[in-house]
Amino acid sequence: MNFDKLDKLMDSMQARYGVPGCQVWVYYNHRIAHRYSAGFADEAKTRPVSERDLYILYSATKVITNVAMMRLVEQGKLGLEDELSRYLPEFSRMQVQTPEGVRPAERAITIRDLSTMRAGLSYNLNTPYIQAARQAGKRTTREMMTAIAEEPLLFEPSTHFNYSLCHDVLGAVIEVVSGMRFGEYLRREIFAPLGMEDTTFHPTAEQQKRITAQYQYEPETNRVRPISHDNPFALTDAYESGGAGLYATAPDYLRFAAALANYGRADNGYQLLTPQSVDRMRQDELSGACRQDFDAIGRVGYSYGLGVRTMANPERYGFRTPKGEFGWDGAACSYVSIEPAHGLALFYGMQVMGYSAMYDEVHPAIREIVYETILG
Repeated sequence: MNFDKLDKLMDSMQARYGVPGCQVWVYYNHRIAHRYSAGFADEAKTRPVSERDLYILYSATKVITNVAMMRLVEQGKLGLEDELSRYLPEFSRMQVQTPEGVRPAERAITIRDLSTMRAGLSYNLNTPYIQAARQAGKRTTREMMTAIAEEPLLFEPSTHFNYSLCHDVLGAVIEVVSGMRFGEYLRREIFAPLGMEDTTFHPTAEQQKRITAQYQYEPETNRVRPISHDNPFALTDAYESGGAGLYATAPDYLRFAAALANYGRADNGYQLLTPQSVDRMRQDELSGACRQDFDAIGRVGYSYGLGVRTMANPERYGFRTPKGEFGWDGAACSYVSIEPAHGLALFYGMQVMGYSAMYDEVHPAIREIVYETILG
């Protein structure tokens, strides 16, 4: 297989888009089929991009959180139709914001609503309740839920799709059901068994030195500028965000994606999920107004499953990517694609915030080049 076309795209990222550094890893047929890096991992441009670089995954964390949820569903400890208030009582008497004012919600939020972003939550981190909780000190994931539950819902649960803090709340549910901190549950059930030694909510001092420099895209100048390594979604030092909090290296995330590409079974024999659960995650969950809401995000050809985008209409757009390919991306433009029918997965790592061209142009281009190269 000749990945020259993919490598040329990686090499063009600096000149074409101003991306200081990036890397791509491709897994196919139980092996790493290709890996390539371009540019530098530090602002001074003295450290070439390498497999040891850590990325703030941001929303690529969501795929891991939903896999963690599905493990509990498989074990019969959690149900998709369970009401959220069964695990987090503060969500038992929710209010809904309407044009006429605030009123009591008529529907209960379910676990499925959380997974599919249909709970009515927002991504507003600056509500008075969240700000007060942050100022109170090192609130944990579970402790922060009271503040999130204080904000009125944007709509009745299950009636619309809205990208939001749903998976942060799902992380708190996992804490309650598992009886352990969210990060510890992930370490025991996912990271350690898969050999993901550099995936964490809390990088060590040594890992901090390996975090890729972070940048902000400025559309006014079409340039990127360096910013701090701070993660705005880490609400406190003790908060473990199921929606955007993890750090990982490219090979670590690829181990996780590869297991899902093999219908839940890692190459070391660990059964991360059953094939039925992998298929369940990538089923299309949206219709009607919910699908229209998702379409507005701009993920062309996709709908949404249980915490993942899922390819729904490849034929309509002439994509080589098959129906049922799934994954997600992050605020700094890292990207994961998983496709079990062909045992194929890829991870693309970079760290530039707010760069819409990555989602609209680069991610689809990477995906299509990989499928063109492997499947012809």
